[in-house]
Amino acid sequence: MNVLITSLSRKVSLAKEVKKVLGETNQLFGMDQDPDVVGKYFVDEFFVQEDYLYQTPETLLKFCLDHEIQAIIPTRNGELPFFSKLQSFFEEHGIHIMVSKLETVNTCLDKWAFFQTLKEIATLPQTALDINRIEAEYLVVKERFGAGSDKLLQGASLRQAKSWGDHLKDPLYQTMIQGREYSVDLYFTRQGRYHGGIVRERVSVERGESKVTQSVHHPSLLRASETVGETLLFAYHVVMQWIEEEHTGDLYLIECNPRFGGASNLSLNLGLHSIGWFFQEIQGVPLSPFQRVTEEKCLVRYPEDRIFDV
Repeated sequence: MNVLITSLSRKVSLAKEVKKVLGETNQLFGMDQDPDVVGKYFVDEFFVQEDYLYQTPETLLKFCLDHEIQAIIPTRNGELPFFSKLQSFFEEHGIHIMVSKLETVNTCLDKWAFFQTLKEIATLPQTALDINRIEAEYLVVKERFGAGSDKLLQGASLRQAKSWGDHLKDPLYQTMIQGREYSVDLYFTRQGRYHGGIVRERVSVERGESKVTQSVHHPSLLRASETVGETLLFAYHVVMQWIEEEHTGDLYLIECNPRFGGASNLSLNLGLHSIGWFFQEIQGVPLSPFQRVTEEKCLVRYPEDRIFDV
């Protein structure tokens, strides 16, 4: 089985984990718009993600068939709708894409639709498109569409929030929730059934990504995440962001990313074998059971040198 990771960028840990599961007899391909990404040194073959490849389904299909690629792992929010639309067409040609259905993906990428869909299922921060419809001492302002950390302002006063929102394309306003931040990595089968999950506390966060994260035992948060995931009918690997309010202990759902996260590698090493399960599913093999490693672990993300012969 040859596998393609798109938008490879600096996702070295993901490339290493996929390569580990594939073994030596299969090839891992990487693709990115930037020809100089670090990730290209950790795949068997790297390709520049040229625009023409995405112009028609047939163009990308031909590329995959030419390189005998049987599985694609998209890794950037912006490309998920594109790949979700292609899912059925590519499967007819024996190529499987690790992505949820289009409706699920679109709900996650539209923060207003996300709030409207899940407000009866989980506790979410008070959310509004009109700042006059929200009451809070401190506010969060963000773009309605796109990555959660994109043009984000936290802890803003009403005046600051209005000013910031005036410069956004589609501003969305939320109450600011203070407390412990958690990421939950989960795997759902292609039919949307929960198969396993790991809760991680976000100890240190930079630009929306965990730089230090530690696994924790949090059954209530795991159950809440399972309910959200099965409601949205996720498929494959998902990362959910939660905040546990510091005074009440209430769990607030912030966002869901239907893809691997920057620090998901910790959960993969604790028994959440999302990559292997995905390969098992597309080969029609029964999924191996989820067996969580009992001891807790901590992951620290840092730059590392690699020296090799040229």
